[in-house]
Amino acid sequence: MSWLYRACYSCAMELYLDKPTTKHISFFKNMIYLLKCYNIKPILIFDGRKLEAKAETNENRFKSRDKWQKLAI
Repeated sequence: MSWLYRACYSCAMELYLDKPTTKHISFFKNMIYLLKCYNIKPILIFDGRKLEAKAETNENRFKSRDKWQKLAI
């Protein structure tokens, strides 16, 4: 997860403005390649559907993200 966030720093503005970019994907692929060079077999797990138990947390995160996006503009 931290790699995905780190990868997005290189193209944060493009992602925010919904402009085409693959910089974040390239970074992630390079990290996977690095692991494989050391004979480490990566296992990637992506999230499933939203959990009802985290509804309030997710709403607070959305509000916070929206606030900071408006500030960034």
